[in-house]
Amino acid sequence: MAPEFAEPSGFEDEEVAMPYKPLDYPSSADAVSRTLQAHRREMLDRDGIEGIAIGRTAAGDDSIVIYARDDEAATTVPQSLDGYPVEIVLSGPIRAIES
Repeated sequence: MAPEFAEPSGFEDEEVAMPYKPLDYPSSADAVSRTLQAHRREMLDRDGIEGIAIGRTAAGDDSIVIYARDDEAATTVPQSLDGYPVEIVLSGPIRAIES
């Protein structure tokens, strides 16, 4: 006769550790991408701004990352763009490497 196994108790109402976001949800990446594209030229036309990208805040929310040559250039950047926080990275000059 095979032994019977019971479900462990205490797991009936277990919460998951990470939120579940199925792939068919509208992507927040689309919205932040549109914001990046809408402001790319405006930001790159500023003296001392070396680059712009999509990033994440420490809390995991979408953000816009601005690469600034120095502190002076960083002061010309807004704190947010279309509701997305702007994070500034002091990168120094960025130059393409010739291959």
